[in-house]
Amino acid sequence: MGIHSRLLPILAVLSLIVASGTVSYTIAQVSEQEARQIFEQLGCTSCHGSIAPSWEEMINLFQDWATRYDSIDQAVVSEVKGVAASSYAQLMQTMASFVGASPDDPGMKKLEEFFLQVFQEAGGAPPPAETTPPAETTPEEQTTPTQQPQPPEEGITFGEAAVIATLIIVVILVLAYVLSRS
Repeated sequence: MGIHSRLLPILAVLSLIVASGTVSYTIAQVSEQEARQIFEQLGCTSCHGSIAPSWEEMINLFQDWATRYDSIDQAVVSEVKGVAASSYAQLMQTMASFVGASPDDPGMKKLEEFFLQVFQEAGGAPPPAETTPPAETTPEEQTTPTQQPQPPEEGITFGEAAVIATLIIVVILVLAYVLSRS
């Protein structure tokens, strides 16, 4: 049994591991159809579509915000009127309370993920990681922070990397098979 024949099962297992990572990443993303169904089931349409933007208008808003704001939190603070929210997470907590759901409700979490996904796919940056509030300062110590524009994130998504890795492994498997036959 040559070295190529011994490599084939190992490479096959590696390709399955990478492929399963790709599948689980794809499954983790919330589809528009699923998000819209949750939106309707939770009763969000009692406001959205009459006194608040409709489903389609909201998707358009999130996509537009991604082109005009460095972060989703900045967009929420600047654009959302009638709801006191200083971040996207806080806005979604408030929306949950409007329909009588917990902010930790799986449906609310999926909606939060979906609209964030819409924002990011349109070019927006993810919200910053949660941080602890700064220590209190005296009025003499307080300064007005200036907003620095953030460079756009570079690179590829995990899903794209997993697909590329899977393709590379498939090519290696084919080469190993061909070499083992010669």
